[in-house]
Amino acid sequence: MLTLGFTDKALGVDKPFNFRPNLTTMETSQPQINWIVKAKGIKKVGGLFPNDETGQQIAQDLEKAYSKAGSQLNAKEFFERERVDMMPLLTRLMAKGVDAIELDGNAPGTAGLIVKQARELGFKGFIIRSGGPATPEIVNVAGTGSTNGMLVNTPINPANAEVKAYSDRYFAKYKKRMNGFSPAFYDGTHMLFKAMQAAGTVTDTDKVRVALENVKDFKGILGTLNWTGKDVYGTAHQVSAPFYIARVQDGQEVIEATCSLTECK
Repeated sequence: MLTLGFTDKALGVDKPFNFRPNLTTMETSQPQINWIVKAKGIKKVGGLFPNDETGQQIAQDLEKAYSKAGSQLNAKEFFERERVDMMPLLTRLMAKGVDAIELDGNAPGTAGLIVKQARELGFKGFIIRSGGPATPEIVNVAGTGSTNGMLVNTPINPANAEVKAYSDRYFAKYKKRMNGFSPAFYDGTHMLFKAMQAAGTVTDTDKVRVALENVKDFKGILGTLNWTGKDVYGTAHQVSAPFYIARVQDGQEVIEATCSLTECK
């Protein structure tokens, strides 16, 4: 199974057939937060998170990452996913003097509402989305003015011609914009196909699993991909891929830093 699940429970020695072809907060938060905190001088961060396992896990990961980077996620609010009025929660965050608001863990539409309402309340600080590609959807809800200056995690460099070609093929086929995670699963599926070819079978799942574990330096449209994560999950079924920090300007992402799992620069 190729899973998108952001919980650390999605992978483990007790789940030998689970592989994750996308990066999660666990992988991306520390290097990018190190860069953001240093580059932008951020000291106090507030976050609004869904009150479920995903939101709680992401809040936990981010709290550790900001603390290690020399900042602090010192104000957290949890809410039910169907909530649309974020102003009371944002008011409490702003009262604690935060200089940035973290959006990671929120669905694109909800993130857009948070940005819109934060700016309507007069919040002038940074807005950060350190996980989950969703800039077009957020801009669509919040507007270009409210989103200018946002710092976002993105797995895609707009200059990547292979991803652009895939995006164009996707739109031609389905008549809608691809989801930001789609290229990761395109690459992950081709890694699975390569494993099936190497194993010489599509029915002996143990052979396919072992062959997939042994796929190395795979040339995907996102870059050179390998499996990692044994020290975190007990099994190396987590993809390692390049990712980026972008600034949103007039609704578009402008790359500010290129990242690996160890650093952004």
